[in-house]
Amino acid sequence: MAQPMPTQIVVADQDSQLQYSGTWLLDTSKPQNQIGIPGSLIPASAHKTSQPGSSFTFSFRGSTLGVVGSVFGNSSQAPVWGCSLDGASMTVHGAPAGPASWTFCDATVPNGPHHLMVIVNDPGSVGFWFDYIVYSPSVGVDVQGSHMYRIDRSDPSIVYSSDWNTLGGFANATTSSHSTLSVNFFGTAIDWMGYAPVELSHTPTVASYSIDGGFPVNFSIDGLPSDQTSIYDQELFSIRDLKPGNHTLKVTYLGDQSTAALTLNYFNVLGSDVGGNSTPRSDVDFNRDSFGYSAS
Repeated sequence: MAQPMPTQIVVADQDSQLQYSGTWLLDTSKPQNQIGIPGSLIPASAHKTSQPGSSFTFSFRGSTLGVVGSVFGNSSQAPVWGCSLDGASMTVHGAPAGPASWTFCDATVPNGPHHLMVIVNDPGSVGFWFDYIVYSPSVGVDVQGSHMYRIDRSDPSIVYSSDWNTLGGFANATTSSHSTLSVNFFGTAIDWMGYAPVELSHTPTVASYSIDGGFPVNFSIDGLPSDQTSIYDQELFSIRDLKPGNHTLKVTYLGDQSTAALTLNYFNVLGSDVGGNSTPRSDVDFNRDSFGYSAS
């Protein structure tokens, strides 16, 4: 398994800690959900700009940081942006060849206070769409008390049975029947985020989850069509309306080596109250070419 990554805080586009400059539109029509679902706990909104020179800033105490948004159209229509941290340029990932949920820029810096600035140099013909920031906080920052945080697949709070393996360098996966995973977390809701790998079986199957020793609930693991490449940022289920406090989630894989794998990238956890119901996701459609960032 990978070395542990510190638990990360997620800052969505509507967070009051973000300071916008220029012309921005708050869009809640959910077009970005057609190309990547970062989990239903992250608000289904984005800040969009079509004005060159528009920017936003964010101050935090921590180390690693990534800025995530949505890219529409092809590379000739895509925007051009720049990112800086404490006045120094960050690594910028240029627009992909097609629609994607995309990390615009990221950086690893010494632990401490930092100031991020993102500027849109050219919005392109489809605009610049910003979704959220994810960062690793400094020791002493209240992660569990934050609105939302992320538990990476390598976090020591996750206990895997012996039949899980690393897949693709960014996910853990199992195809062994009745293999298990458990995780302890503090909050009121949790998303399981995985992906559908092209290199393993495409045959749909099921798994089950239980919370705090409760009755198991089945959820589906959808297989890919035969001509589809890997699809990322897939929410397998979301549990809501938990009492604030510590909880234990246990998941059991009910497929086998002939069916689609159970994969885990990370969990999104809500550290404060959230509305909604505890239900498996049912609207994932792997047949839409624009759904999810795909790569062979």
